[in-house]
Amino acid sequence: MLAFIVSGMLVRTWAPRWGFSKPQIGNLLAWILVGTIIGARLDFLLQDDFAEYLAHPWSLVALWEGGLATFGGLAGGTLTAYLYARKHGLSFFRLGDLFAPAISIGIAIGRISYGLDGRDYGSLTSLPWGHCV
Repeated sequence: MLAFIVSGMLVRTWAPRWGFSKPQIGNLLAWILVGTIIGARLDFLLQDDFAEYLAHPWSLVALWEGGLATFGGLAGGTLTAYLYARKHGLSFFRLGDLFAPAISIGIAIGRISYGLDGRDYGSLTSLPWGHCV
């Protein structure tokens, strides 16, 4: 969530230089948040034991039990931005240029949590520079 807030603040700050109003971007960010959560959850469900979730349908939306996937969120947010741009007559590619640096910063912030959770350390190596003293 911190990554989304920081990225959203950056995009709103940069928006006037790209010809977008802050209210336009604020509305778009609200929709992107919804699309990101849906995409992240769907990606997680498809990678996990989907049959188990179908057996307990309420667990499909149980976000408090964990289960969001980064790339699904990116795909869901991108699709939402595309649909929003198309509906409101905005240039999707211009929005992409505006959002690209903020997305990179957001992903970098989000990856910090993976490292703190112990999921981003990589694999063991037998290379000389991989040995600890």
